[in-house]
Amino acid sequence: MARLIGFLDESVKPVRDPSTRRVSKTDRHYVMAAVVLFEEDTDSVRSELVNIHNRLGYPLHYSDLRSQQRRKEAIEAIDSLNEWDVYVFETAKPFSGSEHHIRAKILESAFMYLSQSEGVQHLVLETRSHPDGGFEKLDENDHRVLRKLINKREISSDFRISHDGKSELILQIPDIIAGTRSDHLCSADREAYAMVSHRVREIKSV
Repeated sequence: MARLIGFLDESVKPVRDPSTRRVSKTDRHYVMAAVVLFEEDTDSVRSELVNIHNRLGYPLHYSDLRSQQRRKEAIEAIDSLNEWDVYVFETAKPFSGSEHHIRAKILESAFMYLSQSEGVQHLVLETRSHPDGGFEKLDENDHRVLRKLINKREISSDFRISHDGKSELILQIPDIIAGTRSDHLCSADREAYAMVSHRVREIKSV
C-alpha cells in the first residue's frame, strides 16, 4: 500500500507597512508549509533536486534567493516536479511576543489536518538543533505537541514525526513555499508567492 509522507518547514517574518515599507519591530507572521508526496517517489525527487541545483548553480534555500530572477528560476524548477502537493498553515493575523505558543498551535493544526484529512503517516520537520549541541529542547517541544494530540485521541498513535537537517533535500521545497507565503503575508514580496500559489492545495489559518 502506498504511503504518504510530508516534509514541513517554517518561515517567520516581520510585517512591513505597504505604503512606507517600514518593518514592524513587534508584529510577525508565522507560516508552515508541508509538502506531501508518496514515499516511493522520495528518491526520485531528491535526485531531481540535485539536478536542479547543479543546473542553476546556487542553493535552493529561499533566504539565499536574493534576486527576483533567482526566485523565479527556483520556483519554476520545483514547480516542474509533479510528485508533490503542498499545504500551508499560518497565523490568521500578525502576532508579537514569543513564538513558542504560536508554533505549537500551528503544529497542532498541521498534525491533525495532514493525518486526518490527507492520510499522511509520517511528517519530517527541519530540526532546530545543532550538531554541536543546543536547541534539542525545541525539537522535543514538537514531539510534546504530538503526544498531547495522541493522548487526547485527536490523531492516531500511528502518526509519527521526525526531524532532519538541510541534508534532507526535499525540505528545500517547503522552505521555498513557506518563504514566499510569509513574504506575501508580510507585504515584503507578493510576486514570488503568485508564481507558486497554484500548487497550494489548502491554507489553514490559526
